Amino acid sequence: GLDNSVYRLAISPNGQILASGDNSGVIKLWDLRAGKLVSTFSAHSNTVSSLAFTPDGSTLVSASRDHTIKLWNINTGELVRTLTGHNNWVNAIAINPNGKILASAGRDGIKLWNLSTGELIKTLYGHSDWVSAIAFSPDGTMLASGGFDTRVDIWLSQ
Repeated sequence: GLDNSVYRLAISPNGQILASGDNSGVIKLWDLRAGKLVSTFSAHSNTVSSLAFTPDGSTLVSASRDHTIKLWNINTGELVRTLTGHNNWVNAIAINPNGKILASAGRDGIKLWNLSTGELIKTLYGHSDWVSAIAFSPDGTMLASGGFDTRVDIWLSQ
């Protein structure tokens, strides 16, 4: 029902785990081969807006309308780190294919994070309204962003 509408899905790089996030902040992990629910946990205090696995499949990154981004150890289910820095909903996240940098997008621009330390590297400003979508190029050298301002921007990654 409306109480647990699924908002976001992500599949692990090895194709074995499906992660789903709902509008109450709950994340569920599913074993795709067996078709079974593996674990359920309350991850956020508001809607899970985006989910992404790191390239090595060891970490699930979740973003939420509760203004936070969280890193989860897939094997243990433990919370590894919480990233705080956005002052409003986090709409989208993307992980650089090199596995080292996380990009997050919201009303207050695009933020780049060091995935291993949780350190905020920089904030990219360019959109005049909500940034709603971001994606890295396959080689990790470019980041594309789209927003409510009808723009698509291309950023060169470091």
